[in-house]
Amino acid sequence: MASSAITTVFSILLFYLIWHISDCSLTLEANPKEINIGLTDSFSVKCSYLKNGSQSLSALVSLIVSRANNGSSEYEELASLNVFLGQLVNVITQENVKASGAINATGESFIELTWDLPTEDVAGNYKCTAQGPDNVGHNVVIDSTVDVKYSPPDDNALLNKIRQLNAHLKQVEDNLNLIKTEYAGRLAQLSENASSVLAICEQNAREIEALKQNGQSTSGDMKLWLDVVRTLLFFDKSESANATYWLSKNTFNNVQEAENLCKSYSGKLVEINSPEQYTVVRDFLSKNYTGVRFVYVGATDEQTEGSWVYRSDGRPVEFTAWSADQPKQGTDFNCMFLESSLDWKMSAYRCASLNPIHAVCEMA
Repeated sequence: MASSAITTVFSILLFYLIWHISDCSLTLEANPKEINIGLTDSFSVKCSYLKNGSQSLSALVSLIVSRANNGSSEYEELASLNVFLGQLVNVITQENVKASGAINATGESFIELTWDLPTEDVAGNYKCTAQGPDNVGHNVVIDSTVDVKYSPPDDNALLNKIRQLNAHLKQVEDNLNLIKTEYAGRLAQLSENASSVLAICEQNAREIEALKQNGQSTSGDMKLWLDVVRTLLFFDKSESANATYWLSKNTFNNVQEAENLCKSYSGKLVEINSPEQYTVVRDFLSKNYTGVRFVYVGATDEQTEGSWVYRSDGRPVEFTAWSADQPKQGTDFNCMFLESSLDWKMSAYRCASLNPIHAVCEMA
């Protein structure tokens, strides 16, 4: 009778113990599970604890990731995280590893460790340990393990890797040569324009000096000179009731350079504040100027993400005609453009770019 009672109690305890372990959502994942030296670019392990309301831990206090190297039964702690550290992972290992993690009252808590270009030393048996009290205050420790293997490099695999790297290097070299060619052409164009401007300046200087010697006014000739220079710098103009819009021939690497061009003629980058003004500018740009794909608009959200203001005076933008999925969010996309491939609708992009970007200057 006593033996039967003991057996019954043992069965109940065993059933409880099995339920107790399987109920916990503790996982440990390794990616990849086999390290190939020279071929594996990155390796990571992630210990995750998902609280779903029906687990043996009433609260998670700590997560610990440790490793026993191949052939050893002793685990060495690599990193830990507890409720007192918040999202600050305590990295114990001296290895070059990136760590991230968080302990959350609801949802997922985790530690993730990542090695770049891992060596065979990262192989072994990894263990994730979760610790915390149960519903009656008893301390509970739960483990999850995963094996990570090491395999020596295979000659054929290494050759394939070398071929891939060579192909990538060739692509990078081709892209660099393309950029060099493009910039060489642009530099030649700028040099030619500069030479033309210099020649005109010298010619006008001679004519102005001659007029001065004859006692004649030079104001009209200065205006004529500025108009001639403007024809070298701009494609064409479009006039409306309130302003004149000029499209630059040259392209710019950043918005400040484009803005400086407009300021040199007492203007500014075009600031679109009404549907009527947008229509005038869009029709102007739709004349199929060769090579014009992007133009700067005088608006930015650099100060406050998502709050677009005019660059000249900081007023809130009064009119927008964004393309689909625009404006892009993020601190890199702080300038407004008009883009030909988007039917000259507005887009948000980087204020400095390798793309050839023109300017539309608004002048009174």
